[in-house]
Amino acid sequence: MEIIENISKKEYPQVKNYCKNSYYSGILQNLFAGSEGEIITFLQLQYHANIIKNFHPKIADLLNEISLTDLKHQQLLSNAIQMTYGNPIYANSQAKWIGGRQIDYLKDTKQIILTNIELKEKAIIDYKMAISKIENIQIKLLLNSILNDEENHRLILKKLLKSLN
Repeated sequence: MEIIENISKKEYPQVKNYCKNSYYSGILQNLFAGSEGEIITFLQLQYHANIIKNFHPKIADLLNEISLTDLKHQQLLSNAIQMTYGNPIYANSQAKWIGGRQIDYLKDTKQIILTNIELKEKAIIDYKMAISKIENIQIKLLLNSILNDEENHRLILKKLLKSLN
């Protein structure tokens, strides 16, 4: 599918210069492992894809592909956190560790799509807020690139929801 091809071909901006900044590190940490961060999004999409794969294999494939983009986002954010002298642990900036309770264990296909649209909408807001708070151009470019992916995911999921109606 299209999304997988884009992941392998897409060149993301890299954060190449160290920038010791605990404020930036905290913002990035929340995008990485916050309650609606990339790690939770990846795990939730993987669960949803696995749950519906026997009933809706094409939808499951699409959710899986989106989750792989989120996995790439995790890798990019992990690097950015390290470049700000942070430690990309599986916790938010307040040291609240991620856990399985943060995942919506839905089984209804339409509800799965709706929930993931909401998650992507929240991510879009979070990335826009982060971009507005960070002045480092390398980090801003990276976050804008990830934001574009999240907006694309939301559009794909909305189209998918329309096709189910």
